[in-house]
Amino acid sequence: MTARQRRIYWNRERNKAVKYINKYKGKFYRALQADIKGFQDALQNSEQDARRYINTLLFSDGISRTINQIIKEVAVKYARDNYNSLRKEKQFGTSEEWIQMIMEYLGTNFYDKGVLQIVQTSRAMMLDILDRGNREGWGYYDYARYISETVPGLNQNRADMIARTEVGRAIHAGTFIGADKSPFQKQKMWVAAKDNRTRGNPFKGQKDKADHWNMDGQTVDFNDKFVDSRSGSELEHPHDPQAKAVDVIRCRCTFVVINKRDKNGNLIRKNTGMVLPISRPLNVVPPPLPSQIDLNNYKISNNKEEIKKQLQSQFESKTDIKVKSIDFQSNMSIEKANKYGETVFNLVNQYKTVPLRNEPPTVISFESEKRYYGYVGWGFYGGNRNTITKLNFGHQTDADRSNNIRAELDRYNFIKIAGKSKVDSQNLDMATAVHEFAHFIGSEGSSGLGRRASYKVANNDEMNDAQRFFGELKSIKLKYSRELNKAIKNKDINTLNNISLGEYASTNLNEFMAEGFTEYKLNSNPSKYAIQIGKLIDQYFKR
Repeated sequence: MTARQRRIYWNRERNKAVKYINKYKGKFYRALQADIKGFQDALQNSEQDARRYINTLLFSDGISRTINQIIKEVAVKYARDNYNSLRKEKQFGTSEEWIQMIMEYLGTNFYDKGVLQIVQTSRAMMLDILDRGNREGWGYYDYARYISETVPGLNQNRADMIARTEVGRAIHAGTFIGADKSPFQKQKMWVAAKDNRTRGNPFKGQKDKADHWNMDGQTVDFNDKFVDSRSGSELEHPHDPQAKAVDVIRCRCTFVVINKRDKNGNLIRKNTGMVLPISRPLNVVPPPLPSQIDLNNYKISNNKEEIKKQLQSQFESKTDIKVKSIDFQSNMSIEKANKYGETVFNLVNQYKTVPLRNEPPTVISFESEKRYYGYVGWGFYGGNRNTITKLNFGHQTDADRSNNIRAELDRYNFIKIAGKSKVDSQNLDMATAVHEFAHFIGSEGSSGLGRRASYKVANNDEMNDAQRFFGELKSIKLKYSRELNKAIKNKDINTLNNISLGEYASTNLNEFMAEGFTEYKLNSNPSKYAIQIGKLIDQYFKR
């Protein structure tokens, strides 16, 4: 792509983005004003009530709802468009499935760098108003006049900036996920605006900390990262959810995904022929002899091939999947491989899953990837789009899972909730494997149960049981959310440290289930909601 072609591409993409920005900035403005109105209403009672309102403003329904709408409309559209860009494959995924994948990609950054950051700015604005009023001896009507004269203008500017940032984040996350799920090998190219507002514009001197000007045209393999030579930042794409604010706020860059072709001009499929990329050749496991394997007791092995044989036999005997290959992280010791093998072997032995049918041979992996600790990979195979192509039980996890701090106050007296549920330190390595196994047991809605329900199953009672399970799980989550929100509102750190399953558990019902199950299995003193989740899973799925 030449410089001129990049300018044409950028202008075309920018025009599409501006339509979404104009649509959503009004919604962000109304959400910001609603939060200010709550502050002003509290201020009418007393300054103490106003400060209490600020302290309990940890979440904005209006902001969260608007960001979710952007993901549903914008991110999903770009994901679908990029997956189907060459019309070589049938369309993959319902809207709910794309939303699930995009939210998993954004992870806790959806809250930390989206809703939370916006709310913290609103709280700081309110505190500044109170401080100024105290210094100048204002009464309520002085506050009301100041708020009506100054805040709407400030919030108009904020709404515009938030809309640009969140629309950009959604466009690029959707583009990335759509291309990531495509069955073809790809490259990606950075496309900068190349105008007087572009970071690193040489005509502005060296004021900018980032240099997107000279990143224009930078081309890398899809699984590699773009590099900003000035800041040293490594970015998956513009508006990378892991990037610092200096790299993303008001950034107008975009990127284009390019299909690789062979010398004859043909598209090159990913090595495995599956939707999810594998970074290196797989070690195919030869079929084990049934007489060699004890399906009820794991045997500690001296080599990884024996571990693979035990796992393959266990999965193929007690679940509906056929194993294509099993892959351990290359540097994993035999001791740790046995630990992972025994954990998953025993889980398969203990728990059945929501019925699966018509599945392809499945890759089982024990190696975290740069974007995911682990995942259950749904993909396109043999005319079926709803198939499990990979079970990645990972080999890494969050180190802070093993401390006992579920919630604390930060230096600004704001509540900070831990990202994940808690496990005993000796079980830390197994957290990702147990979390992903919970997803393998079953997932609610189109992202899992709906997929499985679309197949003919041997026993319809099993599917009815699964539907009842998720109905009861929703009731537990509702009680959990009410108690959690009440504790947050009252800044009740003791209660939060007794019940919280981490921010990630609040993502959706599937993650609530997985985080609770992880704590239930790996914590010698699990919280009450982890116990409720674990016992419910035992009731419906334990063999």
